[in-house]
Amino acid sequence: MIRALKTLTINRLGKWLAAFLILTAVVTIVTSGILIREITNLNTLWVSSERNITQKQVYLSVLRGSIGYGGMIHNFKNYLLRRESKYLLSAHRSMLEAKIIFSGYRALDISAEEESAISDIEAVAGEYMKAITRTELLINNNYVLSQIDQQVSVDDTPALLALRKLTNEVGALRQEKSKVVSGSIDSLAKTIYSSAIGIGLLLVIVILTLAWFLRFRLIKPLGKLVTAIGEVDPSAPGLHRIPSIGKIDDELGMVASATNRFLDSMENHLSSRRNAEKALGIAKEEAENANQAKSEFLSSMSHELRTPLNAILGFTQLLQFDPSTPLTDGQKDSTDQIIKGGNHLLELIDQVLELAKIEAGKISVSIEPVSIRQLIDESIVMVQTMAEKRNITIDVNTDNCPNVEVMADHTRLKQVLLNLLSNAVKYNNEGGSISIIARVEGDQFCNIAVTDTGNGIAEDQYSSVFKPFNRLGHETSEIEGTGIGLVITRKMMHIMKGEIGFESEVGKGTTFWVEIPLAAQSSLPTASKTTQAESNAVVMESAIGAEGEGYKVLYVEDNPANLMLMEKIIERMSGVDLISAHNAELGLEMAEAKHPDIILLDINLPGMDGYEALERLKVNEKTSSIPVIAVTAQATKADITRGRHAGFVSYITKPIQVPELIKAIEENLGTKE
Repeated sequence: MIRALKTLTINRLGKWLAAFLILTAVVTIVTSGILIREITNLNTLWVSSERNITQKQVYLSVLRGSIGYGGMIHNFKNYLLRRESKYLLSAHRSMLEAKIIFSGYRALDISAEEESAISDIEAVAGEYMKAITRTELLINNNYVLSQIDQQVSVDDTPALLALRKLTNEVGALRQEKSKVVSGSIDSLAKTIYSSAIGIGLLLVIVILTLAWFLRFRLIKPLGKLVTAIGEVDPSAPGLHRIPSIGKIDDELGMVASATNRFLDSMENHLSSRRNAEKALGIAKEEAENANQAKSEFLSSMSHELRTPLNAILGFTQLLQFDPSTPLTDGQKDSTDQIIKGGNHLLELIDQVLELAKIEAGKISVSIEPVSIRQLIDESIVMVQTMAEKRNITIDVNTDNCPNVEVMADHTRLKQVLLNLLSNAVKYNNEGGSISIIARVEGDQFCNIAVTDTGNGIAEDQYSSVFKPFNRLGHETSEIEGTGIGLVITRKMMHIMKGEIGFESEVGKGTTFWVEIPLAAQSSLPTASKTTQAESNAVVMESAIGAEGEGYKVLYVEDNPANLMLMEKIIERMSGVDLISAHNAELGLEMAEAKHPDIILLDINLPGMDGYEALERLKVNEKTSSIPVIAVTAQATKADITRGRHAGFVSYITKPIQVPELIKAIEENLGTKE
């Protein structure tokens, strides 16, 4: 046995456990079957015995009633005394019942003593039947009671003794059956106990075997294996190998062997990796040197090209504006072309250098809050002359974000916007139009879209839009360009953590859009149309103070930008003070403590949301009468309907329309009971 345990493997242990489990299952099933059969037999015996005894007890109870008081003997004596026929009929009926009971009792499993007792009772009953018959004759012959009593006297002592004997027999039978059942139960308990001990011993043997195997054949060798693996140097696995654990055909021995093979492979891989890293380092150094050389070359070329270009453009301008020797029309056209071509070449040089700086990672940006409206206005001024020459109109719409600021480099973002606007002018149709739309996307980004009414971009050219020196078929056209402006624009946007994209339809035009992160202190939308600026200002200068001096408004909002916007709106409303809370829990406390005249409540709050907060305000006696206005970005029709049903007196959606908000506040201020 010990030898078998020492050679036991995980595979063999698994087979042994499976065999043991099968054996245990078979033994359990067989034992359970035997126990179930014994229990069934015992139950049948008990039910049959109990039924027989119960029926005998019922018969005895009825027999006592048929013979004793209220039965045959009692009715017979009443008949003697009163000579009324009803007692005679009752006596006959009791006698008939007694005969039926005798037949039913004998149909049961009875002993000889019970048969003898029944016979004694039948004999007494027969004597009473004869006495009843004689009594009828004597009464008909007018015998007196004393004479009749002497001739019909019956001794009922044997019947009473027989009834007592039957009762004792039934009691003894119950005790006997109880002993039999008790003995069967004891035997069954011994069987169960023996089975439990047998199965328990098997389990103990298996558990001890498994514990021994786990301790000495698995855990201890595994500990050695883990220790050996921990000593392996990942950077030089060839310096150490795992010793053999157990036997060669043992699973742990196989693990050790496989680990050693893995270490061999790892050593080869590390060797190859070192060589590759070395080659990569050399290649990286060469690339950096080449990139440095490229930067130096471009810088040098910029200087070398700008020097003669400066002379060309300078002398050309001298010729062009020399009043002493005015140029002819042909000469003026020639100098115009020289200046035009020189400026184009200068633009090309600047953009190539810009692209080189970006790719070399040498461009730096200064991220700071930048006003979108101001940036757009500055950019339009610079392209307005070029647009007017082609009779192109420019329409600006910043209604959704008139005061918004974004986090960007002012110069670089202006460069991006100028490039998009100049392209929209150059590639537009004569007499076309350009629209610039700025809007806030959620609460994190501002989107600026520049749309032209040019010929558009074919779908098969989409993949080439942001490729350098690719002008999408305009290389031979009269439209000047370098083909790298959009490449620079895209790289600039990525540096400033923004995005750029476009949409186009041939024959209708193209829309290029950029998306820039909002500044933390940026004001969110405050008006629906720029043409409403003055009217909004008038609305915000509401004369509410005349009637509502000292009104208090509580605003529950977790976004600092939204809170700043609300503060600026409320400042324009005389006689109204704003208090705020950054979550619903604090808002409930302030509502109860400060008793505001109106509550502005955001729905999407951290922790408790606006709906739960509204419900708590309604059930609190101190706050139930305060009007509550929802101010939320949940703006679908279903959201608005839900808000109305929840009990908000008004439902204002973001971006906030300032006139709508002020109107809601004015309508609900002073409505508290």
